[in-house]
Amino acid sequence: MKLRIGGLAAVCALLSCAAMLLAPLAQAEWLPPVDISATSEHAGQPHVALDSEGNATAVWDRWDGTATVVETAYRPAGAPWGEPEVLSPPDSWGAQVVVDRNGVLTATWQRWASTNHFAIESVSRLPGHEWAEPVEITEFQQGFHPEPWLAVDWEGNNTVVWTQGETIMSSFRTFALGWGEPVPLSPAESFTPQTAMDARGDATAVWMHDDGSDYVVESAYRPEQGKWEEPELVSAPGEEGGNPHVAVDGDGDSLVVWRGWDEGEESVRAAYRPAGGSWSEPVDVSPEGEQIHSLRAAVDPDGNAIVAWSGNFAKEGEYDVVHTAYKPAGEGWEKPDDLSEEGANGYVQDIVFNQSGNAAILWQRWDGVTWSLHSAYRPKGEAWEEPAQISEEGRDAMDAVLVLDAPGSATAADGDATAVWVSTDPVPCPGGEKLEPCSSDVVQAAGYDPDGLPEVEVEAPEEGTVGEEIEVSTPTEDLYSPQIEFGDGTKVAGTEATHVYDEPGEYLVKAAGAEELGYVGFAQRTIVIRGEGEEEPETDPDPESGSGGGSAQGGEKAADPPPAAAPGPAQGCLAAKAARDAAAARLRRTRAKLETTVNEKALRRLLSIADKRKAALRRARARIATAC
Repeated sequence: MKLRIGGLAAVCALLSCAAMLLAPLAQAEWLPPVDISATSEHAGQPHVALDSEGNATAVWDRWDGTATVVETAYRPAGAPWGEPEVLSPPDSWGAQVVVDRNGVLTATWQRWASTNHFAIESVSRLPGHEWAEPVEITEFQQGFHPEPWLAVDWEGNNTVVWTQGETIMSSFRTFALGWGEPVPLSPAESFTPQTAMDARGDATAVWMHDDGSDYVVESAYRPEQGKWEEPELVSAPGEEGGNPHVAVDGDGDSLVVWRGWDEGEESVRAAYRPAGGSWSEPVDVSPEGEQIHSLRAAVDPDGNAIVAWSGNFAKEGEYDVVHTAYKPAGEGWEKPDDLSEEGANGYVQDIVFNQSGNAAILWQRWDGVTWSLHSAYRPKGEAWEEPAQISEEGRDAMDAVLVLDAPGSATAADGDATAVWVSTDPVPCPGGEKLEPCSSDVVQAAGYDPDGLPEVEVEAPEEGTVGEEIEVSTPTEDLYSPQIEFGDGTKVAGTEATHVYDEPGEYLVKAAGAEELGYVGFAQRTIVIRGEGEEEPETDPDPESGSGGGSAQGGEKAADPPPAAAPGPAQGCLAAKAARDAAAARLRRTRAKLETTVNEKALRRLLSIADKRKAALRRARARIATAC
């Protein structure tokens, strides 16, 4: 007789972790963070990109004991993060990374070339290859940071903008060719540039400019393979505006949001430009009288938009609250939602859409003691889910970024999110030389899976005989790196295998596999192997007996379950009925989830699980006829 066992999922990212952690199955959740860099006196400014196969690449800067360098780590779909490697020469920081729909990666950063000289540099990597050598885009004399900002279209063409001598400059690179000569985009006294590209390669850049009376928001547009057009005023005449953020969807619809001031009143301001059209009149998005900061914006492929910000009304005892406002394509801005909890200040870090219209947001929360990192997820057409803390308790988290999808219409991510941030702990300063506390920094990453962890099942016989073939398999679909362990030191990659035991005894058989973010689930059961000629003992027909899953961080094995006593016939009948009732309950829970689930990926998985639950219930009913 074969038994199918569904165990708990292991919350394990296949990296060295300190503790064991149990988590519920098939529940949308943020999974535990893992370290992806070495610890250091300083780490900062992480950035992350996801390609259409579900592979993630992160970059950040870190003090290596001699200089600040840009480092990177890579996470293949369904696998753990790899070891970090250095990308840049010394004295480099402020890196960003982007990826096109073919998986070609490009990163840029700024480098302190010499006294009052900065260089903007770039490096690329083709799928399946190593990183190329860095190339210099430009070098110039300047005493302040140029703040480069990088964008890519679906075909791998890149645009980078930066501040040079208080003028916004840009360079363009056609895929597989070199960077072009830098060109100016703005008048003098312009700052904080950003750029974004649509699928075709049209580019939009924004910045703030001092026009002699006020700071204003300006923009320039570059059509595919064309030249930059003259800058336009985006903010209203006479209005003061700053710190603009730009988002562009695949069709070229553009959104710019900024912090506006008018007659002493602050507000979140937004302007929209449809592809091939002109900028709309700016509108207020935030409530009147609110003080605004930490703006971010995102646009999905259908032109729906979200803007996020932190704000307060300058009342005594009031906290900064994280708000979001949603704008359906072709309609006006809806009433803002409040996301962060009372009792602490919230500061927006990042907000993103994916190709299906799901959204995710990150914010910091300061409770007077610790900077913690929180997130919320918004399935397409639904309200925001309950926020969750994703950083480790008691550790400061900062410089957080988020990615929810890849360029192009096809992606393995399908709603999974990856967040990267810097986690820091205070440590004593070496030799007591500094007055301020020193810190120990490490870059961490965590994943959100709208389907929860994989519910791995294992099918195996209850017992066997030395020298005979034993078949073990897992029917669970869509697993990355599936593996079967036989409990005698032998393991194989795959979802099914045949094995012969050489010695009698009890063996813990385990089936395991990962979901897209590299987190592993497993199920296990004990098989009794008899010696040749031994009589067959009575065994427990309950499929849950002697089974279980666990959650082992960093490859730690969950404790083996204690052996169960062999029941008599009456006990066997009761166990069979209990197994039937449990199978029926699992099927009812799965059907209930099917009625409320709208995510396509989750529906496919739940339908598959429901079919397996029906088959398990049929087998449980058949066992009653035998046992009773």
